[in-house]
Amino acid sequence: MLVPQFIFGKGLFLIKNKGEKDELQANIRGIESMVTLYTKIKAKDKRAKNKTLEKYEGLVAKNTLEAYVRKQMRL
Repeated sequence: MLVPQFIFGKGLFLIKNKGEKDELQANIRGIESMVTLYTKIKAKDKRAKNKTLEKYEGLVAKNTLEAYVRKQMRL
């Protein structure tokens, strides 16, 4: 459920920013979209846990997601 959410978040960014070629920002929006959905899922089901999304959630909270994605993309 969350992988398509990444694609939807990234796609929405690209649609709203026609002609934008910034892959970094598109990927960040995709991850933020997944984190938003994950947070909502956790609110409804306390048993829902995902190690990777917990990490992303922490990065968003610390405002370090961009640096992390940049490093992963080797920019």
